Amino acid sequence: HKLDNMSIQPPEILSKLVSRGEGVSTSCGHCRQPDATLRCSRCQCVKYCQKECQKAHFKLHKRSCRAIAAQKVLADRISVDEYGGNV
Repeated sequence: HKLDNMSIQPPEILSKLVSRGEGVSTSCGHCRQPDATLRCSRCQCVKYCQKECQKAHFKLHKRSCRAIAAQKVLADRISVDEYGGNV
């Protein structure tokens, strides 16, 4: 699963990947239907074809979602603190 690979990336790399939409599957995170258009509003790393799929998948996604969102916040802080905002 692409998301599992992203969760072990250094924060600055994760931030770049997510901001460019890389590593995010185009299929629904719950039913695997292709061309899902809705994204998780917190982590932006999982797509869904409909709200019901997002709700059904959240129990499984919640833990990784929080971790990814926390890494993104950390990456933003590192970007500003160490690199002057230029990651």
